[in-house]
Amino acid sequence: MASSVALVLMKASLPRRQRMDRPRRSPAAVQLVAGVDAADDMFGSLAGCPPRPLEYPVVPDLDDYDVDDAPVAGRPAPASDKTLAVHAGEKLGSGAAAAETDSIATPIVGGTTHWFRDSADLIAFREGRRRSFEYGRYGNPTVKVLEEKISALERAEATLVTSSGMNAIVATLLALVPPGGHVVATADCYNEARAFIRDKLSNMGITSTFVDLDDDMECWK
Repeated sequence: MASSVALVLMKASLPRRQRMDRPRRSPAAVQLVAGVDAADDMFGSLAGCPPRPLEYPVVPDLDDYDVDDAPVAGRPAPASDKTLAVHAGEKLGSGAAAAETDSIATPIVGGTTHWFRDSADLIAFREGRRRSFEYGRYGNPTVKVLEEKISALERAEATLVTSSGMNAIVATLLALVPPGGHVVATADCYNEARAFIRDKLSNMGITSTFVDLDDDMECWK
């Protein structure tokens, strides 16, 4: 606790102009970005080479901390949702977005195809020794930042952003319902979802039951 207070006091003692110029990023948010840069340096060097370090220092701010999230035992306080919404997943000073545009905000990448530096780069990607983007349908830098931002806000392990609601429904059902399983859904669910459950999942030996929301809850058992 004492070290955290000392850092804040040092920051407060700086001249006003210098304080305004310094980035306001919480420790948790910066650490999250640093972790992504180290493990997921999409357009950085080949596997085995160190990623480019972040250019900005860790600067704790009082308004980043919630009352219930005070630092304990030398561990920095978790960033607030407001801070995560702004900073989580961003690649400031490193990665594709900053390297290509030097933009403060993550740009919207509209291109579909991503390039590799040489054959060795492509081979490393194919063999799983290098992470990179390949084709827009499989993901791009903008979508990746959005997924990491949602994961941080939801305290989730990972997030998958899909191109449509039906895509999300199909992906969820195929991932969670095993062959021979059973799906219970409301009769008022999205019509295409109901058709997929009834007509497509049945080909996998998956049965289904559609329950009217007006029925007694016993019908769901």
